Amino acid sequence: MITGTDMHSPTDVHSWTGINADNITKEGIIAELVDHNTTIIYDSEGVKEKGVSKTNPWNVVLRPFYDIGGIISDYFTGSEVGLVVFFSYYFAIFILVEASILGVKKIEEKRKKE
Repeated sequence: MITGTDMHSPTDVHSWTGINADNITKEGIIAELVDHNTTIIYDSEGVKEKGVSKTNPWNVVLRPFYDIGGIISDYFTGSEVGLVVFFSYYFAIFILVEASILGVKKIEEKRKKE
């Protein structure tokens, strides 16, 4: 196998170019390609996943930056909805944090008065 494709749009396509070169060198492989002595191996259903990946902890740490980049990218490509939703979530989180801090301070003041 020399090349492979794994397209997911509009449908799944899995194909490879097979070469049976007698001379397994750069020149031998290029000669087979130039002479069109290749076979296309096509599988419309694809190959089952053989490995199971684990989540990298850095992906969890860096995910917010990835999301922010995607939202900003959407904004500059014409979709303002993503940016509005993004800032709405962060505004809501800010309000919840501030309300929690204010609530804790009021509870502490009440306890000090008692």
